[in-house]
Amino acid sequence: MAFSLDDLATHYAQLPESGGLDSRCGMFVPGGLDDQVALDLACRKGLGVYKLSDHVGPAGRVFGVDWREPFVESAREGEAHAAQKNGLAASNMEFIVAYPELIDQIGIEEGSVDYVYVNSALNLFCDPAHVIKLIGRLLKPAGKLVCQTALAIRPRDREIMAEARSIGNAVQAAPFRKDFARWLHGAGMDMPTYETIESRPIAVDAAATEEGHAPFVITPEDPGFISCTVSVEKLGGFDYQAFLRDDIAQFR
Repeated sequence: MAFSLDDLATHYAQLPESGGLDSRCGMFVPGGLDDQVALDLACRKGLGVYKLSDHVGPAGRVFGVDWREPFVESAREGEAHAAQKNGLAASNMEFIVAYPELIDQIGIEEGSVDYVYVNSALNLFCDPAHVIKLIGRLLKPAGKLVCQTALAIRPRDREIMAEARSIGNAVQAAPFRKDFARWLHGAGMDMPTYETIESRPIAVDAAATEEGHAPFVITPEDPGFISCTVSVEKLGGFDYQAFLRDDIAQFR
């Protein structure tokens, strides 16, 4: 899908500059990231990148990408201190200003990333399904996407989702969980699993701003929202779906 810079600039300019669900969500990082290449998408002021930097170690690499230039500048200012704190002789981090829909155009090679993390901002992207497809291209076979997000447990009204996205409500903009799974499948991903069991109900006004008021669309729609951490691997390692198909075929 083609995006003009004007379209993307207009969309991201209308989102709240601070506050929001992604500003207060804790970062879940699995083990086993030594020497890997990681990407923190919508990295804000870099705290997640600093954390990933420690996990991947001196032989690893971490990219932090955000569309908010002041956030990226702040992240860069703290980079040297974070590297020193992590015991690194040289920084293993790089911060890039870019829209999520253009992450295939910022110099990260296709099939070069082991791990992608998205912290509660996915639902606010201009086109979340397209961004997931790009993430699939950047990941190596068996590479992992971990996404802390809100999902709906019932089908959604797309117009309400779009309106909620435009006012920066990451909860009310959440996709139906089956649609989310389809996005992942379309990006070449395996079956998603919950990395934690903390899949819990979340209120539509939980995506609060710093002022404490979360704007939301008034609607009779009641899709039911949950907050969860989803983990999924890119196919190319062990294909569990193919294993199931073969296994079932033996009993036909």
